[in-house]
Amino acid sequence: KIVGSATIDVSANVLCMLGLQVVGSGVYQVLYSSVVCFTALFSTCVLRKSHSMLQWLGIVAIAFGLGLTSHDSVPDHPEHGTTFMAGILVTLLGCIG
Repeated sequence: KIVGSATIDVSANVLCMLGLQVVGSGVYQVLYSSVVCFTALFSTCVLRKSHSMLQWLGIVAIAFGLGLTSHDSVPDHPEHGTTFMAGILVTLLGCIG
């Protein structure tokens, strides 16, 4: 059990560091803040924990704020856009782990 958990944690850290190299520190910090939302979703799905309507409203507000904040960071040049979006995806995968 410990080896599996450690492997997932190390893999998540590697993905986050790769994402940091691509998207930069500002966008990385915004994306890494999504850990709160993922934790709430996983606690509901895996642990069957129930959240109040106010807590769900807070989770949605955080997700909306993170999306709004990171939207302005997407590069205007199409040739950089695909690399940037790949970096965002890798960072988010690291946050889930």
